[in-house]
Amino acid sequence: MSRVVSYVSGLLLLCLVVFVAGVYSGKRQTWPYRALSKLKSDARTVVRELPNLAGTKPTHWLVDSRYEGQGVTRNDHDNTGEWILLQGFFDDQLELRLIQRDGIVIAQWPVSHAALAGHITHVRNTPASDWNVGLHGALLLPDGSAVFSMDHIGLFKMDRCGKLVWSVDRPTHHSIERNADGSFWVSSASKVDSGTPTEHPLFRPPYAADTLLHVSPEGEVLEEISLLDVFARSDMMGLLTLTGSIVPTTMVGSRPDFEQEVFHLNDVEELPEELAPAFPSFSTGDWLLSLRNRNLILVVDRQTRTIKWWHIGPWVRQHDPDWSPDGTITVFDNNRDGTDVGAILGSSRIVAVDPVTRDTKVRYGGPEEFFYAERRGKQQALDDGSLLIVEAEAGRVFEVDAARQVTWEYVNRYDKTHAARVTDAVAYDVGFFTVHDWSCRE
Repeated sequence: MSRVVSYVSGLLLLCLVVFVAGVYSGKRQTWPYRALSKLKSDARTVVRELPNLAGTKPTHWLVDSRYEGQGVTRNDHDNTGEWILLQGFFDDQLELRLIQRDGIVIAQWPVSHAALAGHITHVRNTPASDWNVGLHGALLLPDGSAVFSMDHIGLFKMDRCGKLVWSVDRPTHHSIERNADGSFWVSSASKVDSGTPTEHPLFRPPYAADTLLHVSPEGEVLEEISLLDVFARSDMMGLLTLTGSIVPTTMVGSRPDFEQEVFHLNDVEELPEELAPAFPSFSTGDWLLSLRNRNLILVVDRQTRTIKWWHIGPWVRQHDPDWSPDGTITVFDNNRDGTDVGAILGSSRIVAVDPVTRDTKVRYGGPEEFFYAERRGKQQALDDGSLLIVEAEAGRVFEVDAARQVTWEYVNRYDKTHAARVTDAVAYDVGFFTVHDWSCRE
């Protein structure tokens, strides 16, 4: 009997020691805790990835369906005004597609990492399949060619028939803006793997610094501007510690942890000459930037590369600020609240801010005009006062008129319970294109 008691006591003591060691390891995050956490995370990733890698379900691109219908579900327009460029996952592949208002497809640009990006050298972890690739940022040119980003892989141009014209071997992402001279601005990043932190002493390698990438119409990198340099030159490094951290957490490894980036630059847009009179405080060519992780919109002087103006809020994790003809800046306010459906803050919004008075106005959105994008999201003001809105995390694109009524809607349904993400949409006047025959017959 005493032997049994001794055995049980020893077992309980061992369990207690293991429990205490586990608590200590978890609190201190020692190597056993980190190893077990990584093993658990890897196991979950494998289970989640199996349908994706088997080619049976594109799990990275699917979201719970939020809206009824499939394709164009509302259309108060004819087909002679604008055509809509969509970017996302369609018919089991990544694709850009140009559609009429009634949903008829005019042209398609299938996107395959294997076919387009095999020569890219900076990517350390090659996507396991085409379905593991992210797309974010796209536009069309008058000749029918398409320019787009594979997230953190590169910038690409394909001709009207889907043939690769050029690529930029840089980790580009998010929106692409075309300038009056035909060049492009796109968000990118510059990796700092080693070295002494003398230029930016708040940071310790390895990290990646957001950059503004200027690309010629021929796909040549004209200049790359470090956003950290802009802040340092402007004596605005204090904005980097708004999170309460003395030394900001930086991006580590080959890809960013999106919750640990310093800025998360997601838009770069020049002030065009035709809109400059509406913004007397700024000059033609000044850059309008969006830094998601700081809830920050700012304008940078194109010549001195210093910050002219900045503003925080009322947006939360915003995207896609645009110059507006009325002298305001419109912003896609994700209004992110940590839920998948906006349960706390109510809805995403399109918010306009006057850079002089800093007054803000909600142009669309809120609980009574519900739409919600926890991540991503785009907005485009059209000439008639309408707004084209990309509700990316619902696989939905829709348009509201000046009276705030929905006049057009597209739902990218995948199956009965899922929609597939749409990451960008741009409306083009039909007269923008010089193409007369969109077919690609030999």
